[in-house]
Amino acid sequence: MIPAPPELVALLAACRARPADDLPRLVLADWLEENGQPERAEFVRIQVEVSHPSADVERIRALKKREADLLAEHETVWTGGYVAAATRMTPLFRRRQGDGGFAPIPPPHRFVRGLLRIGNASEFVDRPELREWLRSPELHWVEQVDFDFSSVEWFVKADLPDELHGRIGLSLRVGGPSGESKWQSWFRQLAISGNFTAARSLHVNGASAEVVLEELTKADVSHLVALTLQGLGNPRCAGLIASAPFIHLSTLDLGPIPEAGIRALAASPHLGNLTHLNLVGSPIGDAGMAALCRSRLGETLRRVEFPNTQITDAGVKAMVNSPLFAIMHGSRLNLNMNRIGDEGLKALTESEYLLRFREIAFRSGEEQHQQNHISDDGIEALAASPYAANLQFLDFWRNRITDRGALALARSPYLNKVLDLSVKENAVTTAGAAALHERFGEKAKV
Repeated sequence: MIPAPPELVALLAACRARPADDLPRLVLADWLEENGQPERAEFVRIQVEVSHPSADVERIRALKKREADLLAEHETVWTGGYVAAATRMTPLFRRRQGDGGFAPIPPPHRFVRGLLRIGNASEFVDRPELREWLRSPELHWVEQVDFDFSSVEWFVKADLPDELHGRIGLSLRVGGPSGESKWQSWFRQLAISGNFTAARSLHVNGASAEVVLEELTKADVSHLVALTLQGLGNPRCAGLIASAPFIHLSTLDLGPIPEAGIRALAASPHLGNLTHLNLVGSPIGDAGMAALCRSRLGETLRRVEFPNTQITDAGVKAMVNSPLFAIMHGSRLNLNMNRIGDEGLKALTESEYLLRFREIAFRSGEEQHQQNHISDDGIEALAASPYAANLQFLDFWRNRITDRGALALARSPYLNKVLDLSVKENAVTTAGAAALHERFGEKAKV
């Protein structure tokens, strides 16, 4: 076997260490292109872009088509013989063939942002075919091997190949008839077991997840780079996370985080490597946003989701005037279902960093705390801002825009790249709609 080049090994290790950060992936793509692998470089870049939410349906469709074409041509080589090895295994489940017989179902695999992930590994970890393949140079491309189970006893006792160390993803469903004491006991076993130190990510889902979290924070968690805890619903959880030494954590999803929770995370001395924080539906408000932006997290985060977080103009101003806004990645700034008005939008239009975004969204929701209230003053500031020149998708569904705002958009000297503009459920009349359609044609949704 030909060993992988040391430069490539180092680049892939950097990708695994910071799974939510685009930069290591894009540096990898540059190296691949410079070293005779332009198709794989293109594949990595496509998967990185597709991983970001976007309203550009046509572009995403074209990217996914190209992604499928590249896989069809190169997947056998890019998996390094994994599919052939997996097909030789004898798993628990089999697929019925056309002749009435059965064929083995290999462990599923997929590429995530350019790197390989293997699923359902708990069925195959003892198979010699898998162990043999894990010794190949292509292992460097494996970001994660997933173990999905509802009992930890098997995993604690499993004889895991040394090659899987640092590549294991654990997915645990808790709750139900076992009771919290049972889950607490099981997870205590998991947290102190040697196999737990081989894990890189942990996903826990269930109403009893809080007891799991309490045991987790007592263990060595320094090896985890990704953590998802769903179904918690308890403000103590963010505080527990903040107190534990998650020194290598890159991505964190705790479900809804209250203001007190985001303050706890912002004050944590351990989260210096966090690059992705999911805040969707978290009622952090302006105080929570300000605490986040003032903290060290405001200097390290690259991906943050802000929809339905109960922020107002003050929260937007805190974000725009912080280092966070200068380093955020992704083409979409999603501020849907908040309580933002003209002053918040004006703050965005005065920042040169708005040029880094192709999409902005200020859609309102049904509830009172989910209603943005952008009016003509804010729209006029946007239309007059040179920093809006790269915007392609603008969503102001259900705000307070009238014909004056519609005319400002139609006459803007900067909005020349618009592919979709929505002012549905505003106070725009047929006159304003006619002006928008004259400028933008069918791209304007009124």
